[in-house]
Amino acid sequence: MKRLLRSTLVAAISIAVLVTFTPMVNVATADAATKAKAPANFSGTAKSSKKIVLKWSKVKNAKSFTVFKNGKKYKTVKALSFTDKKVKKGKVYKYAVKPAKGKKSYTIKVKATKNANVVKVKATLDANEFAISKAVGVATSVSPSKVYSKKVQLVTSNAAVAKISNGKVVGVAKGKCTITARSHNGISTKININVVDPAGAAYVNGLIYTVDGNNWDKKPQVAMAVGSNGKILKVGSKKAVDFYVTKATQYNDLAGKAVYPGFIDSHVHPPGTSITDLFEINNYYDFNIDKTMATIQAFVTANPDLEVYWGSGFNFGMFGEGTLDPRALLDGVSSDKPIILRSNDGHNMWLNSKALEECDITKDTEASEGGRIQHYTEGENAGEPNGILTDCSELVTIEKNYTKDQYMQAMEDFTGNMNAWGYTGCNTGGQSNLQEAIDLDKANNLTLRMNFSSNMSPDNTVKENMSNLEANIAATEDCKNVMVKTAKFFVDGVVEGSTAYLFEPYVGTVAGEMGEDWVSAPKWENKDYLNKVMLETAKKGIQIHVHAIGDAAIHMTIDGVEYAQEKAGNQDYRNVITHLQVMKNRDKERMGNLGMIGAVQPFWHLKEPDWYEPVDENVLGTKRAWKEYPLKTLQDEGVVLTSSGDYPVSPTNNPFWAIEAGCTRNLNNADYYGVEDITDIDDPTYLLNPAERVSLKTMIEAYTINGAYQMYEEDLCGSLSVGKVADFIILDEDPMQSDLLDLDSIVVLKTYKDGKCVYNESE
Repeated sequence: MKRLLRSTLVAAISIAVLVTFTPMVNVATADAATKAKAPANFSGTAKSSKKIVLKWSKVKNAKSFTVFKNGKKYKTVKALSFTDKKVKKGKVYKYAVKPAKGKKSYTIKVKATKNANVVKVKATLDANEFAISKAVGVATSVSPSKVYSKKVQLVTSNAAVAKISNGKVVGVAKGKCTITARSHNGISTKININVVDPAGAAYVNGLIYTVDGNNWDKKPQVAMAVGSNGKILKVGSKKAVDFYVTKATQYNDLAGKAVYPGFIDSHVHPPGTSITDLFEINNYYDFNIDKTMATIQAFVTANPDLEVYWGSGFNFGMFGEGTLDPRALLDGVSSDKPIILRSNDGHNMWLNSKALEECDITKDTEASEGGRIQHYTEGENAGEPNGILTDCSELVTIEKNYTKDQYMQAMEDFTGNMNAWGYTGCNTGGQSNLQEAIDLDKANNLTLRMNFSSNMSPDNTVKENMSNLEANIAATEDCKNVMVKTAKFFVDGVVEGSTAYLFEPYVGTVAGEMGEDWVSAPKWENKDYLNKVMLETAKKGIQIHVHAIGDAAIHMTIDGVEYAQEKAGNQDYRNVITHLQVMKNRDKERMGNLGMIGAVQPFWHLKEPDWYEPVDENVLGTKRAWKEYPLKTLQDEGVVLTSSGDYPVSPTNNPFWAIEAGCTRNLNNADYYGVEDITDIDDPTYLLNPAERVSLKTMIEAYTINGAYQMYEEDLCGSLSVGKVADFIILDEDPMQSDLLDLDSIVVLKTYKDGKCVYNESE
């Protein structure tokens, strides 16, 4: 009996060592556990303390300690304290014991047994539930004792988080609670329980750039755990991630590969080049007139049964110096069937004589507001249209007759292309193909997060514009990946078509044809009406997204945004101007002050071969052309930068081409342009204003977290942070360790959206 009581005291003190420390133990939810096939182990450790006070629990038959000295009963006390001199396995220490008030002090010996200062927890799979089979290891931490061998009572502080089932702790729902383990005599210890999902997949041994915080570029993480719900559980060390791993977890060794958040395009036009790739004449990769005409002729020859020949992608730079006859070139291919081609910038159309005839476009036809019809200036055809229309697409009355299935096929092709380039999200530059995206999403086949823009027209009333917006928003209410948070405004045209609205006149061939005072005109002729529609848009909490290229158009846009924001009151404004080609410094500052976003296209931020000289320098002059496409100066004024290729304007919408050009302001892919590559970042051949270079970090953020911010989705995606969706890409090379001139060669190996692989380069 005396030996039995001594063991009881030793057990009591051993438990007391545990009381002060309550380690956090993770278990998994029952729901997630049903998918597991094997047990998982977790453990927590409580270190020794310098001073521990042990109080007897006031429960039945537990009111005092019986203390033994030299094998004999010494005293009965109600409370005692002792000083711990580091408990170590197998060692015997003396403790000075202070009894209750008025009692004599004495000394006892305590033997520290195996793991006396450690709490061991094992999580096992039981009836499709992760359960803690042993709440504490106290029963095996002291000498065996019949008195102590009775079952430990477990109590949960929140049964909605973790419940007690058959003497085991079972995770119910994600959250935290405390489990109290109490022995038969009332002595207890506590364990904090954190109920979590186990990892559906883990990615280890990589360079994981979270794009979270200020120093993400300098501190890549090693591993990432993703839950079965497609959200990130943990990013950090391999040890931290392994905490979430079970035998059911898909374990992926990255072998040193770089991982970044999925890219987000800030301004894209679905379905990109896919309609053209599948069904039309494709001139996107033809930079000179000989290749262009060869492609057109080959398509017409191969498709003799078509009634109309449609196509896209021709390089308007071919016509920049006015030495070619556009209409005659197409007439030489087909004079009896219409040929209708759209340029790679999307603003110019090229028609043969038959197309002009069937659309009733003559020398007397007036161009649309802010648009232009080019005419012959001499010869027998003087005054007649020469086949080039700029920002006058509504004059083309022949309609395409593609089927619903063809448009769906094109949208699927578009999303596949975007995924292959590393995109998991995009902001669109209009509402084209919105219904096809909705249909794909409802069929669970949409592999992009898409924010569409509802088109605003100067020809519609305020009510008509708002009704169209409301209808588009309503159409996406039940969608997971499709949303309409934005209204799209076109304020001007393009420099190459001389329809960009400028403060100072055009020069070169445009001045010769249109006059020395030609500055074009805004598409919204009534500035007050533009302001009014922007105000109504802002009142609805809808983002304003504006195409503005010329400096006068940009200034007019900022005036409208400023008016709308002031009148609509305090809201979370994230209004956008895209393209920003020719711009006054004062308007950069105004954009920053208004908290605006600059959705830029760095693909074009260089002296593009077969374009810069015959187009930009020709019509803007050397000084304006050199300063076009600001980037660093926008950032310096506090403008949030996002990035895009205006796909299909940039038919290869590879973000690393844009990232390279943004960082170098120089040639980004020699093969694409068919020119000799450069080896020096300062090679002057294609260098455009290097003062506008930005850092690699800036460009990565423009394509990730800033793109998500533009979508109002930064709490969901854009960085690899715990709780966000697992949208990420795996690359063959790490941009942070690459030469800036080699960024264009980086290959996306895999793209993941919501934790699922949507593109695999090897398949």
